Amino acid sequence: MYSINFINVLNAQVDSHLMGSKLPTMLSLMDIKKWFSETSKSQVTDSTIADILNVTRKTANKRVNEGLSADDLIEISRHLGIPPIHALVELGKLTPQEVFDYLDGDGTLLASASVDQLLYHLAEESLPLSARIELGIKAKMLSDRKDELAARRAKKEAEHEPAPEPERYVAKTKQVEPSEGDDDFGA
Repeated sequence: MYSINFINVLNAQVDSHLMGSKLPTMLSLMDIKKWFSETSKSQVTDSTIADILNVTRKTANKRVNEGLSADDLIEISRHLGIPPIHALVELGKLTPQEVFDYLDGDGTLLASASVDQLLYHLAEESLPLSARIELGIKAKMLSDRKDELAARRAKKEAEHEPAPEPERYVAKTKQVEPSEGDDDFGA
């Protein structure tokens, strides 16, 4: 899925980031059009970029020279069949550490994770299988107990509900005798 070159550059950038040094990104060493061409295995020119971004060739050239925005990078990458994350890291819009933080947390950043997600991840990473099984059994018992309490409360509320009052208005069921002038009189 990822090219060996991309992984090597990403690892080098993470290492340099952790060591505090500033390593230039691949795109600062190489022309962006050349990078898109090599990565997509097709020639990418200002005209290609202009067509993808729906702008003039002059505008596309200016954007490339000034540095493409993240939105432009994503649009170009998707059109060329390149995962946008590659270009975002290569251009420096995302740091490798940001990518790893996102991927390591199953898509949830540590800063935005809930307490439950943090506890679950901590238990999953640090507890042996037997302890996780035991923890799961205890959680199931607690859940069942909560369900049992809810059922008891519902039953108790149902027992204390007052019986419905009898209806005040009931239809007459008595037959009325026909009187003089009715069609049924004397029949």
